Amino acid sequence: MKEEILDSLHTLERVHQIRILYACEAGSRAYGLASESSDYDVRFIYIAHPEWYLSIDQKRDVIEKPLHNQIDLSGWELTKALQLFRKSNPSMLEWLQSSIIYQQDEEFTTQLFDLQPNVFSVKPVMYHYFHMAKRNYKDITNKETVTVKHYLNVLRPLLACIWMKQYDSMPPLQFSRMVEDLNLPANLRLNIERIKEMKIEASEKEQVGPQPRLQRYMEEQLTFIEEYVEGVTPNDTAITGELDELFRRVLFQTWSSYFHFQNNSL
Repeated sequence: MKEEILDSLHTLERVHQIRILYACEAGSRAYGLASESSDYDVRFIYIAHPEWYLSIDQKRDVIEKPLHNQIDLSGWELTKALQLFRKSNPSMLEWLQSSIIYQQDEEFTTQLFDLQPNVFSVKPVMYHYFHMAKRNYKDITNKETVTVKHYLNVLRPLLACIWMKQYDSMPPLQFSRMVEDLNLPANLRLNIERIKEMKIEASEKEQVGPQPRLQRYMEEQLTFIEEYVEGVTPNDTAITGELDELFRRVLFQTWSSYFHFQNNSL
């Protein structure tokens, strides 16, 4: 499957005249929660051809390819990615944590990793995960049965909030590591592990009945996090200049032959 993914990424580069700087696995396979039928959620950051930037019209800054053969491809243009990175966008930060990397410009990713401590801010990331958990929790209330995936769709963002409250850092992408490091009560941990194993070993649509103990824990923590996040101070570190410099450096290095030609033609 990796070769097919790489072929698809290289096709996008040719068709759209772009260079992919970073491509990774996101979603359940990156979380360690994939079943046999799980899709491959491939996410990437790309830089467009220089002439893409030399226009008075704003252009679409996302490239997506419809799901095919379990492969879902979606990427952000570099300036969009850096703007979201500056805002401590959780999706962007998750991509950088992925252990499944299909393609990367190592110099570029090293520079992003070096800047990450300056952009990470608990407040926007916790807000994102809290609202995700709260929204997904509504899908399991007052239902006789729901899929195990529904429970994990609440647990993962909820535990991410608890992680940030405890460690004041970006939560790990691997669900199992998050569960292990949070020192949860033994009975709760066993319940969560059972739900996780059902998701991995069975179908994506495996049904379970109500989980009263688990749902009480979710309700309690959602109430606590909602109050806690209001008092968190956002990180206002200004790094726009460094990100501008990074963008220009990547643009000139990636398309050096284009700029060399333009200089010689003047």
